[in-house]
Amino acid sequence: MEGIMTHQNSPWLTSVKQTATGTKEFLSNLSIKVRTDQYEIFTKLLRPQKDDLILDIGASSIEMYKDSNMLEKLYPYPKKLTAATIEDADDLQKLYPHLKAIQIKPGGKLPFKKHQFDIVTSWATFEHVGGENAQRFF
Repeated sequence: MEGIMTHQNSPWLTSVKQTATGTKEFLSNLSIKVRTDQYEIFTKLLRPQKDDLILDIGASSIEMYKDSNMLEKLYPYPKKLTAATIEDADDLQKLYPHLKAIQIKPGGKLPFKKHQFDIVTSWATFEHVGGENAQRFF
């Protein structure tokens, strides 16, 4: 599918592999604490119920560090979770077999119906979308 990131063509992954350092590992560990706190805020504010359908936009099939996909790791009802990714959805599905992984096109409209989900979230994604116009569209 055109525009879908894979392990082979991801400039981000290439960059991360070339610059992986002990500092990044330390920051990843610190990020786990921050993202766990974010998850607690998410559950307190939005109060997801076990039957709520949740969409996470920006999940990654490339888990170079432990802090990736914290919602997918922490949410206790994965069968109610849909993870949208610009990367290979099959790879993401293999990592998290109980959720539904969907490929989306960067800068494209999302392939979901209005009000299909009870909660829509996106963790650590917005800053990767592009410039101001792309962020407004997102």
